[in-house]
Amino acid sequence: MESLQEVIRIIEKYDSISFYEVKNGTIYVHSNSIKISSLTFRSIFNELKQKGYVTKLQPYGGLSTQYVYVVFKGRTYANQKILTPLILSLVSFAVTIVSLYYNSFYFLYANNFYYASIFIASVVIFLAFHSLGHFIAEKKYNLKNSLPIFLPAPIYGTYGLVARLREIFIDRIQTFDFAFLGITFSILPTFIFLVLGLEFSKIALKPEVTSLNNPFPLPFIIYIILEYLVPKNSVYLMHPLFVASIVNLLLLFISIAPITQLDGGFMAISLIGPKRFIFYIVSLISIIAFIIAQLFFVAFLALYLTLFFKFEPLNTVSELDRKRKIIFAILIVLWILIIPAFNSQKYSLLE
Repeated sequence: MESLQEVIRIIEKYDSISFYEVKNGTIYVHSNSIKISSLTFRSIFNELKQKGYVTKLQPYGGLSTQYVYVVFKGRTYANQKILTPLILSLVSFAVTIVSLYYNSFYFLYANNFYYASIFIASVVIFLAFHSLGHFIAEKKYNLKNSLPIFLPAPIYGTYGLVARLREIFIDRIQTFDFAFLGITFSILPTFIFLVLGLEFSKIALKPEVTSLNNPFPLPFIIYIILEYLVPKNSVYLMHPLFVASIVNLLLLFISIAPITQLDGGFMAISLIGPKRFIFYIVSLISIIAFIIAQLFFVAFLALYLTLFFKFEPLNTVSELDRKRKIIFAILIVLWILIIPAFNSQKYSLLE
Protein backbone atom coordinates (compact mmCIF):
# COMPACT_ATOMS: atom_id res chain seq x y z
CA MET A 1 0.00 0.00 0.00
CA GLU A 2 2.91 2.34 0.60
CA SER A 3 3.97 2.01 -3.06
CA LEU A 4 0.38 2.67 -4.15
CA GLN A 5 0.22 5.88 -2.15
CA GLU A 6 3.57 6.91 -3.60
CA VAL A 7 2.24 6.50 -7.15
CA ILE A 8 -0.91 8.48 -6.32
CA ARG A 9 1.13 11.25 -4.66
CA ILE A 10 3.38 11.67 -7.72
CA ILE A 11 0.48 11.78 -10.20
CA GLU A 12 -1.47 14.25 -8.03
CA LYS A 13 1.50 16.64 -8.16
CA TYR A 14 0.78 17.18 -11.87
CA ASP A 15 -2.82 16.16 -12.50
CA SER A 16 -6.21 15.95 -10.82
CA ILE A 17 -7.50 12.41 -10.36
CA SER A 18 -11.03 11.10 -9.79
CA PHE A 19 -10.33 7.60 -8.46
CA TYR A 20 -7.91 4.71 -8.73
CA GLU A 21 -8.08 0.93 -8.72
CA VAL A 22 -5.63 -1.97 -8.60
CA LYS A 23 -5.99 -5.06 -10.82
CA ASN A 24 -3.43 -7.90 -10.87
CA GLY A 25 -0.67 -5.66 -9.56
CA THR A 26 -1.35 -2.88 -12.09
CA ILE A 27 -2.52 0.52 -10.82
CA TYR A 28 -5.18 2.37 -12.85
CA VAL A 29 -5.40 6.07 -11.98
CA HIS A 30 -8.30 7.92 -13.62
CA SER A 31 -7.74 11.55 -14.55
CA ASN A 32 -10.24 14.41 -14.22
CA SER A 33 -8.53 16.36 -17.02
CA ILE A 34 -10.13 16.80 -20.41
CA LYS A 35 -6.72 17.50 -21.98
CA ILE A 36 -3.29 16.28 -20.78
CA SER A 37 -0.15 17.81 -22.23
CA SER A 38 2.90 15.79 -23.21
CA LEU A 39 4.98 17.78 -20.70
CA THR A 40 2.64 16.79 -17.85
CA PHE A 41 2.90 13.12 -18.76
CA ARG A 42 6.68 13.25 -19.17
CA SER A 43 7.03 14.74 -15.68
CA ILE A 44 4.90 11.96 -14.22
CA PHE A 45 6.65 9.32 -16.33
CA ASN A 46 10.15 10.41 -15.32
CA GLU A 47 9.38 10.56 -11.59
CA LEU A 48 7.71 7.16 -11.59
CA LYS A 49 10.54 5.73 -13.71
CA GLN A 50 12.99 6.66 -10.94
CA LYS A 51 10.87 4.58 -8.59
CA GLY A 52 10.97 1.58 -10.94
CA TYR A 53 7.57 2.04 -12.57
CA VAL A 54 6.42 2.19 -16.18
CA THR A 55 3.51 4.55 -16.90
CA LYS A 56 1.11 4.51 -19.83
CA LEU A 57 -1.59 7.07 -20.61
CA GLN A 58 -4.55 5.96 -22.67
CA PRO A 59 -8.25 6.64 -23.25
CA TYR A 60 -10.60 4.84 -20.86
CA GLY A 61 -13.26 2.51 -22.24
CA GLY A 62 -12.99 3.88 -25.78
CA LEU A 63 -13.97 7.38 -24.67
CA SER A 64 -11.91 10.25 -26.07
CA THR A 65 -12.44 12.58 -23.07
CA GLN A 66 -11.67 10.23 -20.17
CA TYR A 67 -8.10 9.10 -19.57
CA VAL A 68 -6.35 6.67 -17.29
CA TYR A 69 -2.74 6.29 -16.15
CA VAL A 70 -1.70 2.65 -16.20
CA VAL A 71 1.22 2.11 -13.79
CA PHE A 72 3.16 -1.10 -13.22
CA LYS A 73 6.59 -2.29 -12.16
CA GLY A 74 9.02 -2.86 -15.02
CA ARG A 75 11.16 -1.26 -17.70
CA THR A 76 10.41 0.43 -21.03
CA TYR A 77 12.85 -1.73 -22.96
CA ALA A 78 11.07 -3.36 -25.87
CA ASN A 79 14.10 -5.54 -26.66
CA GLN A 80 16.83 -5.96 -24.07
CA LYS A 81 19.04 -8.27 -26.16
CA ILE A 82 21.93 -6.55 -27.92
CA LEU A 83 24.15 -9.20 -29.53
CA THR A 84 21.56 -10.84 -31.80
CA PRO A 85 20.16 -7.56 -33.23
CA LEU A 86 23.74 -6.31 -33.71
CA ILE A 87 24.74 -9.41 -35.68
CA LEU A 88 21.52 -9.23 -37.71
CA SER A 89 22.14 -5.57 -38.50
CA LEU A 90 25.76 -6.12 -39.55
CA VAL A 91 24.96 -9.18 -41.67
CA SER A 92 22.05 -7.41 -43.40
CA PHE A 93 24.31 -4.41 -44.12
CA ALA A 94 27.01 -6.67 -45.61
CA VAL A 95 24.44 -8.45 -47.81
CA THR A 96 23.08 -5.07 -48.91
CA ILE A 97 26.57 -3.91 -49.94
CA VAL A 98 26.99 -7.10 -52.00
CA SER A 99 23.55 -6.52 -53.54
CA LEU A 100 24.45 -2.92 -54.43
CA TYR A 101 27.72 -4.06 -55.99
CA TYR A 102 26.16 -6.88 -58.00
CA ASN A 103 23.26 -4.82 -59.32
CA SER A 104 25.35 -1.75 -60.16
CA PHE A 105 28.46 -3.44 -61.56
CA TYR A 106 26.78 -6.23 -63.54
CA PHE A 107 23.31 -4.89 -64.23
CA LEU A 108 23.23 -1.10 -64.29
CA TYR A 109 26.70 -0.25 -65.58
CA ALA A 110 27.88 -3.31 -67.52
CA ASN A 111 31.26 -3.81 -65.81
CA ASN A 112 32.02 -0.09 -65.42
CA PHE A 113 33.62 -0.14 -61.96
CA TYR A 114 34.00 3.68 -61.77
CA TYR A 115 30.29 4.38 -62.33
CA ALA A 116 29.29 1.48 -60.08
CA SER A 117 31.50 2.82 -57.27
CA ILE A 118 29.92 6.28 -57.51
CA PHE A 119 26.45 4.74 -57.38
CA ILE A 120 27.26 2.48 -54.41
CA ALA A 121 28.92 5.27 -52.42
CA SER A 122 25.96 7.62 -53.02
CA VAL A 123 23.38 5.09 -51.81
CA VAL A 124 25.48 4.13 -48.77
CA ILE A 125 25.81 7.83 -47.86
CA PHE A 126 22.01 8.08 -48.03
CA LEU A 127 21.64 5.11 -45.65
CA ALA A 128 24.30 6.55 -43.34
CA PHE A 129 22.57 9.96 -43.17
CA HIS A 130 19.23 8.26 -42.52
CA SER A 131 20.73 6.33 -39.60
CA LEU A 132 22.46 9.51 -38.39
CA GLY A 133 19.09 11.27 -38.16
CA HIS A 134 17.74 8.48 -35.97
CA PHE A 135 20.93 8.52 -33.88
CA ILE A 136 20.53 12.25 -33.20
CA ALA A 137 16.90 11.68 -32.16
CA GLU A 138 18.04 8.91 -29.81
CA LYS A 139 20.55 11.24 -28.17
CA LYS A 140 18.05 14.09 -27.99
CA TYR A 141 15.50 11.96 -26.12
CA ASN A 142 18.01 9.67 -24.35
CA LEU A 143 16.68 6.56 -26.07
CA LYS A 144 18.41 3.21 -26.23
CA ASN A 145 20.23 2.67 -29.52
CA SER A 146 18.16 1.23 -32.34
CA LEU A 147 19.76 -1.26 -34.70
CA PRO A 148 18.34 -1.19 -38.24
CA ILE A 149 17.85 -4.16 -40.53
CA PHE A 150 19.03 -3.34 -44.07
CA LEU A 151 16.99 -4.70 -46.96
CA PRO A 152 18.87 -5.85 -50.11
CA ALA A 153 16.93 -5.71 -53.36
CA PRO A 154 17.15 -6.57 -57.06
CA ILE A 155 17.72 -3.78 -59.63
CA TYR A 156 17.89 -0.99 -57.04
CA GLY A 157 20.36 -2.80 -54.78
CA THR A 158 18.47 -1.97 -51.59
CA TYR A 159 15.02 -1.16 -50.27
CA GLY A 160 16.47 0.86 -47.38
CA LEU A 161 16.19 -0.19 -43.77
CA VAL A 162 13.71 -1.04 -41.03
CA ALA A 163 14.33 0.32 -37.52
CA ARG A 164 14.61 -2.08 -34.58
CA LEU A 165 13.93 -0.20 -31.37
CA ARG A 166 15.16 -1.24 -27.93
CA GLU A 167 12.95 1.20 -26.05
CA ILE A 168 9.31 2.21 -26.33
CA PHE A 169 8.67 5.86 -27.23
CA ILE A 170 7.22 7.98 -24.42
CA ASP A 171 4.69 9.94 -26.47
CA ARG A 172 3.54 10.91 -29.95
CA ILE A 173 5.93 13.87 -30.18
CA GLN A 174 8.97 11.72 -29.45
CA THR A 175 7.74 9.13 -31.95
CA PHE A 176 7.24 11.76 -34.64
CA ASP A 177 10.64 13.40 -34.11
CA PHE A 178 12.49 10.09 -34.29
CA ALA A 179 10.96 9.36 -37.71
CA PHE A 180 11.13 12.95 -38.98
CA LEU A 181 14.84 13.34 -38.28
CA GLY A 182 15.60 10.12 -40.15
CA ILE A 183 13.67 11.35 -43.19
CA THR A 184 15.09 14.89 -43.00
CA PHE A 185 18.68 13.68 -42.94
CA SER A 186 17.84 11.41 -45.91
CA ILE A 187 16.52 14.31 -47.97
CA LEU A 188 19.80 16.28 -47.68
CA PRO A 189 22.13 13.89 -49.61
CA THR A 190 19.32 13.08 -52.06
CA PHE A 191 18.95 16.75 -52.98
CA ILE A 192 22.73 17.23 -53.28
CA PHE A 193 23.13 14.18 -55.53
CA LEU A 194 20.16 15.30 -57.64
CA VAL A 195 21.66 18.77 -58.23
CA LEU A 196 25.13 17.37 -58.99
CA GLY A 197 23.62 14.66 -61.18
CA LEU A 198 21.76 17.27 -63.22
CA GLU A 199 25.03 19.14 -63.68
CA PHE A 200 27.03 16.11 -64.81
CA SER A 201 24.36 14.43 -66.97
CA LYS A 202 23.94 15.36 -70.62
CA ILE A 203 21.44 15.36 -73.47
CA ALA A 204 22.13 13.40 -76.66
CA LEU A 205 20.20 12.86 -79.87
CA LYS A 206 18.49 9.46 -80.10
CA PRO A 207 20.39 8.45 -83.27
CA GLU A 208 23.64 8.89 -81.31
CA VAL A 209 22.55 6.38 -78.65
CA THR A 210 22.91 2.79 -79.84
CA SER A 211 20.66 1.34 -77.11
CA LEU A 212 18.73 2.58 -74.13
CA ASN A 213 19.50 1.43 -70.58
CA ASN A 214 16.47 2.51 -68.54
CA PRO A 215 16.02 -0.33 -66.04
CA PHE A 216 13.45 1.11 -63.63
CA PRO A 217 10.47 3.49 -63.56
CA LEU A 218 11.01 7.10 -62.59
CA PRO A 219 9.57 9.02 -59.64
CA PHE A 220 6.80 11.33 -60.78
CA ILE A 221 8.78 14.53 -60.11
CA ILE A 222 11.81 13.20 -62.06
CA TYR A 223 9.52 12.21 -64.93
CA ILE A 224 8.16 15.78 -65.06
CA ILE A 225 11.69 17.23 -64.96
CA LEU A 226 12.82 15.08 -67.89
CA GLU A 227 9.71 15.88 -69.89
CA TYR A 228 10.57 19.55 -69.43
CA LEU A 229 14.35 19.29 -69.96
CA VAL A 230 14.67 16.79 -72.80
CA PRO A 231 13.76 17.90 -76.34
CA LYS A 232 11.91 15.64 -78.75
CA ASN A 233 14.01 12.84 -80.32
CA SER A 234 16.61 13.27 -77.58
CA VAL A 235 17.76 11.15 -74.64
CA TYR A 236 18.94 12.25 -71.20
CA LEU A 237 22.13 10.38 -70.32
CA MET A 238 22.08 10.14 -66.53
CA HIS A 239 25.23 10.43 -64.47
CA PRO A 240 25.51 7.83 -61.66
CA LEU A 241 24.87 10.57 -59.09
CA PHE A 242 21.57 11.32 -60.78
CA VAL A 243 20.70 7.61 -60.85
CA ALA A 244 21.62 7.34 -57.16
CA SER A 245 19.31 10.26 -56.39
CA ILE A 246 16.48 8.39 -58.14
CA VAL A 247 17.13 5.30 -56.02
CA ASN A 248 17.32 7.50 -52.92
CA LEU A 249 13.94 8.98 -53.83
CA LEU A 250 12.62 5.44 -54.08
CA LEU A 251 13.99 4.72 -50.59
CA LEU A 252 12.35 7.93 -49.34
CA PHE A 253 9.08 6.82 -50.92
CA ILE A 254 9.28 3.55 -48.96
CA SER A 255 10.38 5.28 -45.75
CA ILE A 256 7.60 7.90 -45.77
CA ALA A 257 4.87 5.30 -46.38
CA PRO A 258 2.56 5.03 -43.33
CA ILE A 259 3.44 1.41 -42.50
CA THR A 260 4.29 0.05 -39.03
CA GLN A 261 8.06 0.03 -38.33
CA LEU A 262 8.70 2.51 -41.17
CA ASP A 263 9.26 6.20 -40.45
CA GLY A 264 6.00 7.14 -42.15
CA GLY A 265 4.20 4.65 -39.95
CA PHE A 266 5.67 6.20 -36.80
CA MET A 267 4.53 9.64 -37.97
CA ALA A 268 1.07 8.40 -38.97
CA ILE A 269 0.54 6.77 -35.56
CA SER A 270 1.73 10.02 -33.96
CA LEU A 271 -0.93 11.90 -35.88
CA ILE A 272 -3.77 9.37 -35.68
CA GLY A 273 -3.22 8.20 -32.11
CA PRO A 274 -5.25 5.24 -30.84
CA LYS A 275 -7.61 5.22 -33.89
CA ARG A 276 -6.21 1.97 -35.32
CA PHE A 277 -8.92 1.60 -37.99
CA ILE A 278 -7.79 4.81 -39.73
CA PHE A 279 -4.18 3.63 -39.59
CA TYR A 280 -5.15 0.35 -41.30
CA ILE A 281 -6.85 2.31 -44.08
CA VAL A 282 -3.79 4.49 -44.80
CA SER A 283 -1.60 1.38 -44.61
CA LEU A 284 -3.78 -0.28 -47.25
CA ILE A 285 -3.38 2.79 -49.47
CA SER A 286 0.40 2.47 -49.08
CA ILE A 287 0.33 -1.21 -50.05
CA ILE A 288 -1.67 -0.35 -53.18
CA ALA A 289 0.88 2.38 -54.01
CA PHE A 290 3.71 -0.17 -53.66
CA ILE A 291 1.92 -2.52 -56.06
CA ILE A 292 1.42 0.30 -58.58
CA ALA A 293 5.15 1.04 -58.32
CA GLN A 294 5.86 -2.69 -58.92
CA LEU A 295 7.51 -2.98 -55.51
CA PHE A 296 5.87 -6.32 -54.86
CA PHE A 297 8.25 -7.53 -52.16
CA VAL A 298 7.85 -4.23 -50.30
CA ALA A 299 4.07 -4.54 -50.62
CA PHE A 300 4.22 -8.04 -49.10
CA LEU A 301 6.52 -6.82 -46.30
CA ALA A 302 4.18 -3.88 -45.64
CA LEU A 303 1.19 -6.24 -45.42
CA TYR A 304 3.09 -8.50 -43.00
CA LEU A 305 4.13 -5.58 -40.79
CA THR A 306 0.61 -4.15 -40.78
CA LEU A 307 -0.99 -7.44 -39.78
CA PHE A 308 1.53 -8.72 -37.25
CA PHE A 309 3.30 -5.69 -35.75
CA LYS A 310 1.39 -3.36 -33.46
CA PHE A 311 3.11 -0.25 -32.19
CA GLU A 312 2.04 2.72 -30.10
CA PRO A 313 3.87 5.04 -27.67
CA LEU A 314 3.25 4.94 -23.94
CA ASN A 315 1.20 8.14 -24.17
CA THR A 316 -1.40 7.95 -26.94
CA VAL A 317 -3.46 10.83 -25.55
CA SER A 318 -1.38 14.00 -25.95
CA GLU A 319 -1.73 15.21 -29.54
CA LEU A 320 0.84 16.61 -31.94
CA ASP A 321 1.22 20.37 -32.21
CA ARG A 322 0.19 22.24 -35.35
CA LYS A 323 3.76 22.56 -36.64
CA ARG A 324 4.28 18.80 -36.75
CA LYS A 325 0.89 18.25 -38.39
CA ILE A 326 1.89 20.67 -41.17
CA ILE A 327 5.24 18.90 -41.58
CA PHE A 328 3.44 15.56 -41.92
CA ALA A 329 1.12 17.02 -44.58
CA ILE A 330 4.13 18.33 -46.54
CA LEU A 331 5.82 14.91 -46.38
CA ILE A 332 2.66 13.22 -47.68
CA VAL A 333 2.68 15.61 -50.64
CA LEU A 334 6.35 14.72 -51.20
CA TRP A 335 5.42 11.02 -50.97
CA ILE A 336 2.89 11.47 -53.77
CA LEU A 337 5.37 13.42 -55.91
CA ILE A 338 8.05 10.73 -55.75
CA ILE A 339 5.95 7.63 -56.43
CA PRO A 340 8.16 5.60 -58.81
CA ALA A 341 5.58 4.51 -61.38
CA PHE A 342 6.39 6.39 -64.61
CA ASN A 343 8.22 4.85 -67.56
CA SER A 344 10.05 7.02 -70.05
CA GLN A 345 12.05 6.53 -73.25
CA LYS A 346 13.73 9.87 -72.69
CA TYR A 347 16.49 8.65 -70.38
CA SER A 348 19.33 6.20 -70.38
CA LEU A 349 22.16 5.41 -67.98
CA LEU A 350 25.67 6.39 -69.01
CA GLU A 351 27.53 3.36 -70.37
